[in-house]
Amino acid sequence: KAAPVCAPVVHGLQVFAFTAPGATLFPQYIGDVFVAFINASCKFLKEVHSGDTLYPALEIIAVTPQGDTGVLTTRATVYNQQGELVLDGEHQYLLKTPPEGGK
Repeated sequence: KAAPVCAPVVHGLQVFAFTAPGATLFPQYIGDVFVAFINASCKFLKEVHSGDTLYPALEIIAVTPQGDTGVLTTRATVYNQQGELVLDGEHQYLLKTPPEGGK
């Protein structure tokens, strides 16, 4: 028998929104090279309830150069206040190659 739920379950897409670039420090790290958010995938691993504290993170796992652009792949994770992984996925971004000597 399932344990009673003490707070409403949060929709997975609301949890996924915590991995959006603007919800992390990602925009400050990449600067003005952003072109497009081209792909996203994730698995919802545990329920999230109203009132939970969430800790999202993006980790760069691959960079694929393509001439004057490139695809940056990040692992997107969200942990809850108990340290449990509640969402695991990947994002892909199309970025401009910075000018020589740029950041």
